[in-house]
Amino acid sequence: CKEEQSKLKSLSDISKERDNIINLFNLACHMCIKHLQELDRTQPEHTNSSVSVPPIVEKVIQKIPEILLKKGDIPGAISKYRTILGYCELPATRSLRRALSLRFSELLLRSVCIKTYHKYNTSMDQDSSTDKDAQLIPYRYPTNRYIPDNRIEEAIFSLMISEHIASQDVILNRPSELSEPQIVRSFNNAAAVYDLLAILLTKVKHFKFLSKCLEKALKFSYHQFHIWYQFALSLISSKQYYRGYLALRECLRIDNSKISVYLFASSLCLGHLNLIEEG
Repeated sequence: CKEEQSKLKSLSDISKERDNIINLFNLACHMCIKHLQELDRTQPEHTNSSVSVPPIVEKVIQKIPEILLKKGDIPGAISKYRTILGYCELPATRSLRRALSLRFSELLLRSVCIKTYHKYNTSMDQDSSTDKDAQLIPYRYPTNRYIPDNRIEEAIFSLMISEHIASQDVILNRPSELSEPQIVRSFNNAAAVYDLLAILLTKVKHFKFLSKCLEKALKFSYHQFHIWYQFALSLISSKQYYRGYLALRECLRIDNSKISVYLFASSLCLGHLNLIEEG
């Protein structure tokens, strides 16, 4: 409601109203995640829980960095992503973490350059809060873990978190009784992560690492031309020519109407594999 009301105010009041909205959204974020963390502690070990972040709260949490970006506060948005992703993960927050990790990577690649990037500062790790509401701050991971040195490393690290969650969700959802649209949605979530990962790793020429990531995706990509084609190209780029040729053959089995696949396969046969007849 506050967010909708802010659209009706004058320009001079918008900035102040956005600050108020951010404070309320932060409070909702803290209360929800802290409640779920406390609830998880009371659950017996290995107990399956159907508790999850309410959709409206998940939407609110995802909008906090977006509001900061609308204000032009890119460092603030980066800091907020880092803060939320630093909270201890729960089964209930996996979907939220996947979405935030992907959006954070997109922000680092789209809006941050080498000169404007600032490495994560562990001394500013704590949320700014008074003693009164400090008990609402969710539990965090310790700060003595891996800290990326630059924006590319942090984007890759964030994407790997999203990839791990997205790929597990697809695998776990396949044999379940979820509806077909839900299964398709979980696959599309994973495909979006792999697409961004392909763009990023290609930029830094980590083709072998990319091929390993995409190979894991094949477990849930039967008859998915796009993933197989990405995998084939990553193998070719990392000079694994014969494996690339086999992957291209699988692409043709899935869809034999793509002219580019024939051209790549022919080029491999004639230029690298000495398979004259196949070429």
